Amino acid sequence: MQVRCIALLLVFLSVLLICDQIFAQHCPPITESYLSNTKVRRTKDGLVFKFGYAKTGGQPKDSYQAYVLAFTDKNSEKISKLTPQQAIEDGLATIAHTQLASFSVDAKAPRAVQQTDELGEYQITFKLDTEKFVKKMLDAKHLGSSTNTGGWQQFDDKIRLAVFIPFLDDEKYSIHEELPNDKHECNYRGGSALLFQPITQRLTVAFGVVRAFRLQDGKHFTELDGTRGRKADAR
Repeated sequence: MQVRCIALLLVFLSVLLICDQIFAQHCPPITESYLSNTKVRRTKDGLVFKFGYAKTGGQPKDSYQAYVLAFTDKNSEKISKLTPQQAIEDGLATIAHTQLASFSVDAKAPRAVQQTDELGEYQITFKLDTEKFVKKMLDAKHLGSSTNTGGWQQFDDKIRLAVFIPFLDDEKYSIHEELPNDKHECNYRGGSALLFQPITQRLTVAFGVVRAFRLQDGKHFTELDGTRGRKADAR
């Protein structure tokens, strides 16, 4: 009888331990994951992009590893059907930048609520150096044929950018040494990443005569263009 009681006690303790581990890892679902802010400005060497990433739900984390991917506009539809990991590994998208994206609270918010997810975001800054970027795009074969109109030259392919944020347990892409040690996040939907979001602007790489000035041979200029709407009807 005593042995049976001890056995039952051990089973009971084991069940408690398992339940404790389950509830310790439980977290609310991620209901929102998006680019909360996108800014761009021109510099003498190229462009500077600043992105804010926000999520609602999941477990609070101090930081994630963020990537800026570059790909041709003509491959956009094909890439939209792939995971970001597949797009990179298939050579359709190239890593233009990666960094540790740390969480930053909204300094203007009241102190009592500054720690909520809704009043903070993860900061990402991508400094696009034109010549380094163009070389990377040429090496990746994202730029090829070009058009020459009276000295005004540009590559025919337009380049798109997208922000990719992998889950912390992605052993291939979440590799920054300063990432949080606790990598658990309840990924109930089985998503491949926290975020894979293209931005609307397209990049055109020009050379030769640019803005009525002739660039030195081997120099380029990255033009930024958003959506201007459909061509106006002739009247």
